[in-house]
Amino acid sequence: MDGPAQPLRTWRPMALWTAAILAALGLAWFLGAVVGPLWQARAAIERYRPRCSHLNASGELWNPKSAAQEVERLGGAREASRRLSLYLRLSGSLAPHRKYAASMLGACKGQGVSVLTKLLKDKDDAVRRQAAWALGNTGDAQAVEPLIEVLQDKNQPEPVRFAAGHAIVGIGDIRAVEILKRALSNRHEQVREYAAEALGNIGPQAKDVVPKLIAALNDESDRVRNSACFALGRIGPEAMEAIPALERALTDADETVRTNAAEALKKIRGEEAGK
Repeated sequence: MDGPAQPLRTWRPMALWTAAILAALGLAWFLGAVVGPLWQARAAIERYRPRCSHLNASGELWNPKSAAQEVERLGGAREASRRLSLYLRLSGSLAPHRKYAASMLGACKGQGVSVLTKLLKDKDDAVRRQAAWALGNTGDAQAVEPLIEVLQDKNQPEPVRFAAGHAIVGIGDIRAVEILKRALSNRHEQVREYAAEALGNIGPQAKDVVPKLIAALNDESDRVRNSACFALGRIGPEAMEAIPALERALTDADETVRTNAAEALKKIRGEEAGK
């Protein structure tokens, strides 16, 4: 006699079909979320690179118009930041132009700050350098503190620290005033110098820092004293209380400090330069 009928083993083909569907969905996600954006980022970088293939006098790779155009082509600041971030995670052989990607992130403004801040610790000096410049181009106050950390780091190559200092100066955001005010007391000469200059670029809105800038006129560094004179002049009539200190600076041992103190006094008093 024949035994009882065996049940059909339908679970195996169903499991295979399910696995195939999940694999296809996973592949579709990978292509859409990773490969596609990476390809678009790489194409944007390849278009951008020839337009700023030469460093400017300060060592910065930057073409604002072209960068802004490519950011728009990548879907705007948020999407461009995400796609460029994916590219920057690749190794050097797969992403040979990472410094250009860092440069482009400057056009993403605040959306690019978090990615660029991480790049300040990149193993590649050139990437760190361009990340510092790009943070300055974002104009975002959030970038000031990480840039100050770079400026304080004696292990950083001088071009990277130079870029960080000039990036700080380029951020004329009133929200950075308190950070820069603290930086005027930093033990590093370069930090004090760039902080004073940055406050000058903020202008009259930095009037609350005038007492600290007056104190900086007595700094041991002539570079810091110069930057303080510059800042007080840029703050203008709001820095009236600095006039006695600037008048004393007219007899400073450094000729450039004397010249800048005289110019600052003219601006604060509302006089025309050259009179």
